[in-house]
Amino acid sequence: MIVARGVVLGSAGPERVWVETRRESGCDSCSARAGCGSALIGKALGARAHRVAALAAQPLAAGERVELGLEEGALLVGSLAVYGLPLLGLLLGAIGGELALGGASEAPLVALGALGFAAGLAGGRRFSRRIGGERRWQPVVLRRL
Repeated sequence: MIVARGVVLGSAGPERVWVETRRESGCDSCSARAGCGSALIGKALGARAHRVAALAAQPLAAGERVELGLEEGALLVGSLAVYGLPLLGLLLGAIGGELALGGASEAPLVALGALGFAAGLAGGRRFSRRIGGERRWQPVVLRRL
């Protein structure tokens, strides 16, 4: 289970709360942070806040600190849907166009790749809407801190 800490912002409906989390990195405890590209990127981006609707079994008040959990499988499948499907669509569109048109100019191949990318985006959106109401795909408040 992937765990993050956050602060409750308020209610998001029955058995749901809005929680604000901040991106955390291990760079502060790493001895190589001075010469590390990840540390530089993390420093440049700063600690961005994310607002997440999470399932909560008990009532929580705004301002309470909580620990959230999300199953690794849910994160993996969600990432593949959001990032993998559009990339796969782009590649299939461009490669399919190359095979079908056989040496045509680049413009039709770019257009077919863009269409494949758009189809992948639409597929990811459809998938996320389909699983959006299922409990196993949602972050859950594990405990109060």
